[in-house]
Amino acid sequence: MNRLLHRWPLWIQIWLVFVVFALLCLTITMMLTPRVLTSYFTDEVYGHITHAQQQFIEEIGALPPQSLERGDRRAFDGPHEARLSSRTVRHVVINADAPRMRRGLGTREVGKEQWDIIVQQARVQTAMQQTYAQQVDKDTLFYVVARMEGKRVFVVSYMWNTYLDGLVHTLYERLLVLFVTVLLLSMIPSIWLARYVSRPLAALAQSVMRIADRHWHEPINIARGDEIGHLAMSIDKMRQRLKAQDDAQQRMLQHVSHELKTPVMIIQSYAQSMRDHVYPQGSVDGSIDVIAQEAERLQKRVHDLLYMTRLQYLAYEPMRKTRFDLHALIHTVTKKFHARRTDIVWNTVLDAPNMVEGDKEQWTVAIENVLDNAVRYAQTCIRVSWWQCVLSIENDGVHLTQEVQATLFHTFAHGADGQFGLGLAIAMRIAESHGVELTCENVAGGVAFRFVWGGSVSE
Repeated sequence: MNRLLHRWPLWIQIWLVFVVFALLCLTITMMLTPRVLTSYFTDEVYGHITHAQQQFIEEIGALPPQSLERGDRRAFDGPHEARLSSRTVRHVVINADAPRMRRGLGTREVGKEQWDIIVQQARVQTAMQQTYAQQVDKDTLFYVVARMEGKRVFVVSYMWNTYLDGLVHTLYERLLVLFVTVLLLSMIPSIWLARYVSRPLAALAQSVMRIADRHWHEPINIARGDEIGHLAMSIDKMRQRLKAQDDAQQRMLQHVSHELKTPVMIIQSYAQSMRDHVYPQGSVDGSIDVIAQEAERLQKRVHDLLYMTRLQYLAYEPMRKTRFDLHALIHTVTKKFHARRTDIVWNTVLDAPNMVEGDKEQWTVAIENVLDNAVRYAQTCIRVSWWQCVLSIENDGVHLTQEVQATLFHTFAHGADGQFGLGLAIAMRIAESHGVELTCENVAGGVAFRFVWGGSVSE
């Protein structure tokens, strides 16, 4: 059944579920209705019999006691018979001491067996009025036995279930017609509701297919405040992020091609010139040095690209954190850069060892990238300090313009000398993944990069 439903459109599935549920409710209702109606109208029948009996007792209350105690037919024939209920309620007067069976008082006769039961019930009855019922063949006899106050006389008022069965049957048929009519009339709005629910989902399916085909420039416009509207908003946000990511990838490819094209062209042109015994730098060693420098530059660009890709992949994986001494790591990294700039002063001010929690390898790369930038622009000195959970790396290079500061940590952003790079973008990505803030600002005499930790540092 589920496989069959899954092959049909959603609006048909919703409509079929509604129809099946409505038919199930109709079936259960029609099964329970006869019992409910019978129970209700049985109480009504007893109430009707009791009311007719009270009227009958009032009419015969003025008759002589001897007539009632003899069970004289004249005590309730004549004018009293004419005033009987139109719903075929019949009355019989019983003398508890000498009961006699009365025949022909209604549309049907009460048999001797039923009459004996009625008499026996009347004799043992202690209440002034009580209801009874007897099953006679396929019919039911409803009757009420009332004791007349101060007399040894009972009044039995009864009626057969002919009226009750007819009433229940009539109401059942009318209710069935009503329910079927309502069910048929509800088919039209149910089909409209099913289409109303499924139509935006079909539109969303088409939009998702367009997104899958990389056509994500067209926005998703489904103005609804329900769950479908929320789903449309989520898909549109996904579309916007995919579009932004695609734009970023396109820009990155352009920058990468530009960054890699320059050193490759230089290496290729120098190699071709040297093959023709032409040395652009005037000598073999000088030309080879240029090729080596460009190869190193190319290697660094490729390494940064691969590491950025790795960081993007690791962003979706749980980080493997360890506790390590940050100050020991800083000392190790700064020693690597001393040989690159022996002409500047290195000033390192760190207090007692500090333990941090994070990926030690990533922090090594982040600090190396920031130091590499500082070494590139420093003129006379570099200062590395730690104070109140803030790692500061300063150089005495020229101040940064506002335009450079705004895009300094972006991928392939221009530096102060107009060069592209990924180092600071990688450092920012690592800091953000560890919940550490990385800032850059102009200070007196240079530029300062600062890593600001929260509460994850301890001595």
